[in-house]
Amino acid sequence: EVRVGPLREEEEQDRTRTRQAGEKAGKGRVFAVGCSPVDGTIVTVGQRHIKFWRINIYHPPHLQSRTSAFGKYSRDITLLSLECSAEGYTLTGASDGNVYVWNNYTILQSVPAHAGPIFSLWSSDRGFASGGKDGVIRLWDIKMKALNSFEMGSILPKGTRMGSKDQVIKSLCRVG
Repeated sequence: EVRVGPLREEEEQDRTRTRQAGEKAGKGRVFAVGCSPVDGTIVTVGQRHIKFWRINIYHPPHLQSRTSAFGKYSRDITLLSLECSAEGYTLTGASDGNVYVWNNYTILQSVPAHAGPIFSLWSSDRGFASGGKDGVIRLWDIKMKALNSFEMGSILPKGTRMGSKDQVIKSLCRVG
């Protein structure tokens, strides 16, 4: 619904509500935010960071974060996308073309996935999908074994013009 005109009374009340809690994620930009369906943990990713947040409901309400260790992986990794699975894992798509699988604030594995940055991840009970700057959508099982891949240039109708910018996969979702 799009309306033009003065705000209704309940909309005006919504505008005056105050933030209950807030924290800075870090010095760099935040590129994605997700929420675990298992325990409600909020996850932020961005330039050289991943943070797992919990909401502390005690007075005053505030957010508590835990910065995760990249372990043997470089801290210079920029994480661009994330997806939280029903099993409690967090998957992050990175600028280096890898998908990083996290559990309890630790990287479990790094999976080479794309020839360039990964801008989108999507999960289901059967597995995951990833998409990135290379114009490829990859399907994975729940153990991160590659099942199939689709190049956007090969599945579009004949006559569709594809420039390098058009091939970038920025969002994935399932319809139906």
